[in-house]
Amino acid sequence: MTVALELKALLDEAGLYAVVKTSGKTGLHVLVPIERNVTFAEARAIAHAFGQHLAAAHPKLVTLEQSTLRRRDRIFFDYTMNAQVKTLISPYSVRGLLGAPGAMPVTWDELPHISPADFTLETVPRLVQVQGDIWETLLHEKQDLRDAIRTPSRP
Repeated sequence: MTVALELKALLDEAGLYAVVKTSGKTGLHVLVPIERNVTFAEARAIAHAFGQHLAAAHPKLVTLEQSTLRRRDRIFFDYTMNAQVKTLISPYSVRGLLGAPGAMPVTWDELPHISPADFTLETVPRLVQVQGDIWETLLHEKQDLRDAIRTPSRP
């Protein structure tokens, strides 16, 4: 959760709105809705730069290393998900795992207080009924990534 919140701070600083969801396992997915005016390679390079920044700032906590053996209990920042051939679990979907965990959008405010185990086949439908689709903004709020990368970075 700490790394996701640190990433949100960096994205906020760059003027980028982001949403977060649980993966239905142990991870989190942070998505930044953007206009389609950059290539996948450019979007991936920008995501890579954010990951490099986090890994440099927190080397004992964050890694860009894909090999699970080399990660050594560090959080994997997977910038490679920015590609045309990658897939990720949809929000509100349930995984075929013990306990039927679900991928659930959450607000940034509630992120520090949740556990992926909170979201299952039993709980997700009720939560969606109560709070609605908190990810609806993804469909309407596209941002110009080019403007964000022109923003001066921290000293």
